[in-house]
Amino acid sequence: MKKLIYLIPVLILAIACNGIYENGKELAMDLKFSVNQISVEDLKAKLENDEAFYLIDVRTNAEFEEGFINDNYDFNMYFKPVILPRGILEFKIDDPVYWEDFFEDVPDKETTEIIIYSQNGDRGLLSANTLLQLGYKNVSNLDGGFDKWQSLIVNDEVAKK
Repeated sequence: MKKLIYLIPVLILAIACNGIYENGKELAMDLKFSVNQISVEDLKAKLENDEAFYLIDVRTNAEFEEGFINDNYDFNMYFKPVILPRGILEFKIDDPVYWEDFFEDVPDKETTEIIIYSQNGDRGLLSANTLLQLGYKNVSNLDGGFDKWQSLIVNDEVAKK
C-alpha cells in the first residue's frame, strides 16, 4: 500500500504532461497528422487551372516583401496571396474591413477552400490548425511552405532550359 501512495503522484504527473511540447517545431510536427497538407505540385496545378481558393500567407510583412507565391511566375497574373501574418490571423480572418483591402469577401467557414503557407510549413500548420479550431472546414497547409515552393519553381526553370 505504501508503494501505491508514492506511485499515484507519478501517474498523475505523467497523465497531466500529455500534450505538452518542448517547442513550436515539436507542436507543428504533431499537427502534421491532423491538418490536411497540400503539395507544391498540387498548388501549382490549382494556380495553372485558375481554381478558386484563398491563398493566405502567414509570414511576416518583411518575408512577404522578399517574395511570395505567384510573384513573377507564369500563372494568373492577377492572383496574389492574402497576407495575414500568424500573429493577427485569429483577429482578422473574419473582419470584413481587413478583406476589403484585398477586394475579397470574408471566407465562408463551410465552403471556402483556404490554403495556408508559411516560410517552411511550421507556422502554416499552426495557422491551419487555428482555422480548424475556429470552425473553418476546408483548410490545408502547403507542405514545406514557401521554401519548397521556391525549390519547385527553380527546378522547373532549370528543366525548361
